[in-house]
Amino acid sequence: APLALGELLGISDKLLETCVIHYEFVAIAVEKSFQAQELAMRIYLKAGKSVMLKELIKRLGDRGTFTKEEIELLDHGRRLRNSFAHPKNAVAYSLIMAITTIRTIRMFVSQLFPETATS
Repeated sequence: APLALGELLGISDKLLETCVIHYEFVAIAVEKSFQAQELAMRIYLKAGKSVMLKELIKRLGDRGTFTKEEIELLDHGRRLRNSFAHPKNAVAYSLIMAITTIRTIRMFVSQLFPETATS
């Protein structure tokens, strides 16, 4: 996997560790994970920056890369990601929600790039 993908995942991990003391980093940790997931999809699909996230997810579904249920989960994640990328209010996210979201994102990324999987 490209270096940038590993860097984003690493930043997310460090922010998640830090948010135990500084809660305000929870949302940023999730946001970095979403950025890594989108980057992974772009690299995997060889898609440019002009391709919208919704289209990336559709292409993965059309290719059969993920199951129908996984595509639905990715689309739910897309809407959640949009709330982080384009907030109308401050994003409040509990630590357990952040951990679950980041784990789910890592699962999807590791299916595209197995070398990014963590133990």
